[in-house]
Amino acid sequence: MLLGLLAVGLAALVPAYLRAVDTAVVEAVGKKGPTLVNEAVMLIQEERIGSAELFLRAAREVGVPEHEKLARYLTEFKKQHPALARYGVPAPYLDPLFAAARAGEQGEPRVLDLMLPESARAVTLRMLRQSARPGVRILLANRELTRMTLFPPVPSASGQVLDTAILLTALLDRTDLLSDHLRQQIESLADAANRGKDTAPIEAVYLDVVSLARMLNWGQFTAFLGLMDSLETFREVMHSGVHSITDVAVLYAAGQSVGNAAPVARLLRKNPEKAREWINFSLRCGTDGVRLLLTGDRPLHQSKLRPWLLQVPLAKTVFGWLLRLTLALPWVALLLKYILWFDAAFCFVRGTAWLLPLEKASVTGPPVPQLGLYQQQILALLVLVLAITMGEPSLAQAPPAETAPLSWNLPVVSAAVGDKVNEAIKPIMDEINLIALGVFAVIQAALYVLNLIKLREVKRQNVPSDLKLRLLDNEEHMFDAGLYVGLGGTVLGLILPAFNVIQPSLMVAYASTLFGILFVSVLKICHVRPYRRSLILDSSSAPAGL
Repeated sequence: MLLGLLAVGLAALVPAYLRAVDTAVVEAVGKKGPTLVNEAVMLIQEERIGSAELFLRAAREVGVPEHEKLARYLTEFKKQHPALARYGVPAPYLDPLFAAARAGEQGEPRVLDLMLPESARAVTLRMLRQSARPGVRILLANRELTRMTLFPPVPSASGQVLDTAILLTALLDRTDLLSDHLRQQIESLADAANRGKDTAPIEAVYLDVVSLARMLNWGQFTAFLGLMDSLETFREVMHSGVHSITDVAVLYAAGQSVGNAAPVARLLRKNPEKAREWINFSLRCGTDGVRLLLTGDRPLHQSKLRPWLLQVPLAKTVFGWLLRLTLALPWVALLLKYILWFDAAFCFVRGTAWLLPLEKASVTGPPVPQLGLYQQQILALLVLVLAITMGEPSLAQAPPAETAPLSWNLPVVSAAVGDKVNEAIKPIMDEINLIALGVFAVIQAALYVLNLIKLREVKRQNVPSDLKLRLLDNEEHMFDAGLYVGLGGTVLGLILPAFNVIQPSLMVAYASTLFGILFVSVLKICHVRPYRRSLILDSSSAPAGL
């Protein structure tokens, strides 16, 4: 038992998981690379001070050391380069557009401050009308729409905001500051609105553009949008709770670390409750830690048992070795963890077998343990499977509810379209259901093998056939254990959803009983019944005196 506890403790110290990344691993990886402060200094040297300011805000928000020194350095650099400070990036081509706004502005105006004045919009419109790009012309045609959903139309007295959003989007299109896929998607929505279809989709895009323009300067605005590879990514990021420039800064710093906002959007969609906390932690560790979290597409996990174990003498030294092993060879560390779990399970099963009363293998033979070596190994393997299923984070737990993709649907869907959608929908088995099916199958297979071992023990008994028949009768409940376990799994599968623990389907719950019926049927029909028949024949043909 003590060896089992030791193995459990060592397994808990291994920071390797099948479908999660440990906080200690993220922290160790992050320390090897640059911090947010280092990245911001590089951006300043590249004259991208708008992006550097976002990194500074993110560093201040997550508590990165030395962010105060970065703030002083950035402030001094702005004083030396006021032209860069105005737009946040070298952009002399903007001066002709925003000359009127520039004359009356002080400090670092936001994009909306630059574009909203009528004179700035008029100059921008003249410049854009000279473009031969079809996409720019499609976007400008939205200015003529009169039936809008979210904004007052541009021709109305209150149409300045929508006009600003359209011109900004067209300017981004004209200057190639959007990814090709995102640009094509926006142009497609704008073209649909021009052809009389619902204007809500393109208006929602304009609303997000205005929201960003209200918070960011030009360098920050274009840098943030430059990370969006698609409209879906843009929607998910913007609708994940972007209420201030600090929110934008944190998401931008995370996306910039991997060069794309798509992994950030995916993490926010899959883990809406914990994603921000994980991103903040990884940013505090360093950009390499963020990259590990986002590119691996695995949730972050912090062991609750490890802090207690690290209080044991020598535990920190052992954990340091295991951490280095995980960083160098993660799959080897994971295999070592499972081996330790198996050793712990075997020690517990073997210790339990010693505590059980002995039974006689034959009438005259010495007493033997009720659980043989093979049975102990099979039970240990079964415990290992259950430990992996229940102990691995994000494996047996129900996956976080993903938010529905942000889309704009027509208020009324025709019956024909609805029928096609229903026909296209096929039953999809969630990963949690596959895991539950696998666990039930492994349990029944383990019971099946245990019963075969028990049947072989009866066969090897050096006793008469009629006594072997009585031994088989004695093992009848053991042979039916698969049915009992199957029914228990079905009941458990029906009870757990009521407590909101996991949400397996009814098919999985009933499959537990089905597995029990199948395995017990094969055992009794293919193994027990033929052997029982042979024993009956042997006992009937034996001499009466024997």
